Amino acid sequence: MCGRIWRVLRVELSLFVLYLVPMVTNVGADKYAALSIYLCVVIGASLANSLLLHLSSKVRNIRNQLPMPIRSLGVSVLVLLVMILIILATFGSDKAYGEYVKLNGILEQGRVIIGGDESFAREYFMEQKDQHLKHARNFTLRRSWGLIGYPNAASVSWEDLISFRVQRMADLLEQEDVHDFLIEKDKCFMYNFFKSQAIPFVPIYGDFSDEVAATGALTSILRSSGNTKESMIFIKACHLTQGSDNGTLIVKMEADLLGRKNSRGFQEKLSAAKAWIKQKLRQKPSDPWRPWSKSMKKLLETVKAGIMIQKGFGGPSETAMAAMGLLPKPIEAKVEVLWGRAYLAFLHDYKVFAFRDCRFEKYESDFYGNIWHSSVPDAKEFKWLCKDEEDYLTPVFELAELVARKIGIEQLRVDIFIEPGRPTQPVVNEISLASGVLYRYHAPFMAQIWVGGHEKRGSKSFPSAKNSNLQFLIPLCAVFCSLIGVARAVAASILMTPLAYLRQRFASLSSSVLCRSVLSSSNWVMALASHIQERFFRKSQRKAR
Repeated sequence: MCGRIWRVLRVELSLFVLYLVPMVTNVGADKYAALSIYLCVVIGASLANSLLLHLSSKVRNIRNQLPMPIRSLGVSVLVLLVMILIILATFGSDKAYGEYVKLNGILEQGRVIIGGDESFAREYFMEQKDQHLKHARNFTLRRSWGLIGYPNAASVSWEDLISFRVQRMADLLEQEDVHDFLIEKDKCFMYNFFKSQAIPFVPIYGDFSDEVAATGALTSILRSSGNTKESMIFIKACHLTQGSDNGTLIVKMEADLLGRKNSRGFQEKLSAAKAWIKQKLRQKPSDPWRPWSKSMKKLLETVKAGIMIQKGFGGPSETAMAAMGLLPKPIEAKVEVLWGRAYLAFLHDYKVFAFRDCRFEKYESDFYGNIWHSSVPDAKEFKWLCKDEEDYLTPVFELAELVARKIGIEQLRVDIFIEPGRPTQPVVNEISLASGVLYRYHAPFMAQIWVGGHEKRGSKSFPSAKNSNLQFLIPLCAVFCSLIGVARAVAASILMTPLAYLRQRFASLSSSVLCRSVLSSSNWVMALASHIQERFFRKSQRKAR
């Protein structure tokens, strides 16, 4: 038993050592936690694997007593459960490994190598590249953003560029006390900037730095609301800009509650909103499980807590939106601006990319859309956004470009609300300097424009941060191997597996040492290692004779 545990565990520990290699130069407290979790997973999976193998002879009799249909059904159910576990582990709600997998440039390149279709993204890039690089030469880049420069690596992905920017912002904060990152990381600062630059945005009632002022203003706003129609306001924690921090609360008061402001229902909603404000003012901002998390932590530690109360964004009723095939909320376009020129817009709630030439690319919420990144390159559902009589996209792109010019930054994501029926009046919701949007096959081409603009201008380059691809891909693969090993042990111990059938059907195939080892081992790495070890043992015996 102990021997089997060690044979399995030594392979997993080897992978653990490989995991340590990229961590040597960049280890923090959060990484130690990740290492501990991973080591526990590895040891637990290995022990379970070995235990199941040890008990295989005892449960084989139970397996043989099962009718064949039940065995076959059991294998199918087991495979399905393992697949569900793997998908949940990768794209689960905790977003740990999911964020690293999603934001990993190597995986996007791998999709192309094994047959992914990037032709549409490449074609669009070739059409837009020259115009963007022309804008880059004449773009007025604010000095503090110019100090960031670009990484001097031979080739960089979009995610590498975001990580590099965050790293350089943290460096400049320490070296020159540059706080320009607050334009995104402090929503109160952001909206005051919008106001000073006459940039259209959803109006706000005010921003507050303490709980008493914020809750008092909230009470006053809700009590002064009219009684004829429902009221909706947004409460935003200015310092919690990451989606994972849940820094926005929608307070919706129905008309009947507004007509009875002393009712129990009104008071309960008001009390819940006040409790939310109290909690969020004490919450520390974080941006976990991203490739740039360590550098971002230095920036977020300097942001002061605050609360902003904002009017609800108007628009058609929920019934009217449903009739148009839309969700009952504002249409938000996340516009990527490079060197003062909009490149594309992402309609996040619909997984649709909108382009300058009025083409739309849609990604379905299925296996091929989420995993393989296959798309419909000429989606028709949103063609109404760029009709000649009602052109929504052009004003959206122009507003995003205005914001980027006002800030003086070469790359910026600008989130803009679109209201059906009012094509010329888009408004800004927020901006992002470190976007976590998955741009799929467009990302590497956008990275070329970002870097190409710096090269055209002769910007200064700097060493880039340690690439985080190996940092989480190695343990991710190791955990998957462990899961598969445990699943194989379960199937071999309890159910009639395809491997058992192969042993019976092709007895001669299993006569070689290697085939016998592969068929009987729960881990192909161990099979190969055992085969090599046995060959060396036989050679040593022959020499001894």
